[in-house]
Amino acid sequence: MCAKDEDTLESVSMKFPRPTLPGSPPYQWKPFTPEYYSPYTVRNRWLVTPNDAYLATNYLDRNLAEADPVQPVYAATLSGAFHPNALGHAALADSVLIQLTKVLRDYDVQ
Repeated sequence: MCAKDEDTLESVSMKFPRPTLPGSPPYQWKPFTPEYYSPYTVRNRWLVTPNDAYLATNYLDRNLAEADPVQPVYAATLSGAFHPNALGHAALADSVLIQLTKVLRDYDVQ
């Protein structure tokens, strides 16, 4: 799902637990439906958020009911949340390169 070309992106049926809400259906996802989530979209942050991790992996504990309120916490904890994303890894690599250049400048490499 996440590695597809944007031009050939097909609608994917993702089953997320939905709470019972007052009012009349159909309920709408805001700001977008999960099936249009793209984990490789450029973002303004360097870390994977719990929401990003949950949408990217849809990680569920099979020992818990799908609608159990613990499921999102479980998914966010074990699915890579708060780890660097591609932008974060690039920033880390750039900062290491700067420091490494300063250190290696003192050595004569032949």
